[in-house]
Amino acid sequence: ERNHNRYYDQTLALNLTSDFSRHPYSTLVYGTATNPGDFSAYGGIPFYQTWLLGGLNGAAACAADPTNPGVPQTLTTAYGPCLQFLLNNAGGPGVALPPYHVDNELAGFHYNDKVRTKSQALYGELYFDLDDATKLTLGFRYNDDIVSDRLMQCLADLDCEAYTLMDWAQNKYTYKPNYDNNADDGFAYKIALQHNLADDQMVYASYTTASKAGGFNPVTSGDPSPFDKEETGVFEVGIKSILMDGAVLFNASAFINDTKGLLVSNIEEAGSVNYNVDAEIKGFEGNLVAFLNETTSVDANWLYVESELQGGAMPHPLNPGNIVERIGINPNACQTANGLTICAPDPTSSVMVGTADGAGILNYGYGLTADGTVVAMYKSAGTLCLAPFNPLQGVDCANYGPNYSVEGNTLPNSPKLSYSIGVNKDFVMESGILTGRLAYRYQDEREGNAFNDPRSVMEEQKFLDLSFNYQPNNADWYVGAFIKNVNDDRYVGVWAAASALQGGAQFATFTDGRVYGLKFGTDF
Repeated sequence: ERNHNRYYDQTLALNLTSDFSRHPYSTLVYGTATNPGDFSAYGGIPFYQTWLLGGLNGAAACAADPTNPGVPQTLTTAYGPCLQFLLNNAGGPGVALPPYHVDNELAGFHYNDKVRTKSQALYGELYFDLDDATKLTLGFRYNDDIVSDRLMQCLADLDCEAYTLMDWAQNKYTYKPNYDNNADDGFAYKIALQHNLADDQMVYASYTTASKAGGFNPVTSGDPSPFDKEETGVFEVGIKSILMDGAVLFNASAFINDTKGLLVSNIEEAGSVNYNVDAEIKGFEGNLVAFLNETTSVDANWLYVESELQGGAMPHPLNPGNIVERIGINPNACQTANGLTICAPDPTSSVMVGTADGAGILNYGYGLTADGTVVAMYKSAGTLCLAPFNPLQGVDCANYGPNYSVEGNTLPNSPKLSYSIGVNKDFVMESGILTGRLAYRYQDEREGNAFNDPRSVMEEQKFLDLSFNYQPNNADWYVGAFIKNVNDDRYVGVWAAASALQGGAQFATFTDGRVYGLKFGTDF
């Protein structure tokens, strides 16, 4: 029954039988052949079918005269009665159905991305002893990379460029991707100088470069969109040492990382787009282990980072007009053109959102930029635009907004300071050793995106951990107990951004609360 008589007239005009009306995923619209806009005779001939994919986008036709099927009447936002009838009477007089026609297997969002990377490399290192205490290292690497992408991404079935009506009629998923490839090569090198101050103390300096091949973005158009390769140079100086007759281990380094074309992700519509942005990252890191006595030690690890985006621009998916303050709309000062009614801005008005058409498809509002410029913003379904548009008339957005510079902003997900401090104590018993550990972990707040929006900042995190471990003297097994996050503190670990298509929401992934348990094992 599910696949009954699926081969109906695909002209969307003729031969829509009563049997078709029983299909639960189909939309039938009734009216009169002489006046498709007159829905007073709801029991008329089922003279057309329409697709409303995603609610409104992808509407094929609103009406077609069965005596002249080649001349459809296009569904437009100005044709309000037709749209309202589709939404409220799709299943017959007064029977509303969801505005979708596709089967469950094909409904929703298709995403099938097959990426293949082929990499060939030639690399090596040379070592030179300049004297008894100094060593020079020279390294090189040549890469030849080819990245190919086969991408099928679309909303429902008819939004897929290569998807056919026959595929839909057969009620099956067909993988018909778009294809592209990207070839990159690159040369990288390393220069490092190491000098031994003593048998257990060494200082070093190095400069290392690296490159990463470009790839493709799985954008909503379904066509692979390429991004360029990354090129990085890192200068580092540091020390590695064991001090105080083995009681203290101390390692530390300072570094400067200069990256050209660093990949920064931006969520746009139903996809994630990578942009190449220049960045400088510099910092200081290290670790310390110190024995206070034979049974007590402390350890610490730290990382201090300052990062800055030094070039690059991208569109803001939730604020393409770069608005810093919203203003109202004057409902008494309006102009009508092309079926759209647009009212003037009014900073004193409390009306913040206007509807530009009778069907309620296109909404708009106003805002001010930082320099006081008035900007109009238009929205239909998941699209934000800086100019009026009409998706149901096939009028696309003509101004999605400029790319905004992110220069001077902090690199996303890069905390300025993070460290941990632990205290370890051995309790010596006749049968074995019981070791206790108390540790404190800290991570500074982080920016959630390249625009450094305040709503996307992830707060600082503080955790306290406690553990005990028992090891017998005459056996090779051990047993222990632990409590992670003793205070049961929870923080936003990651903000996952959504575009205007998903309402501009942010999805939070929280860190784990208190976790405790037992552990045991053996050494062999």
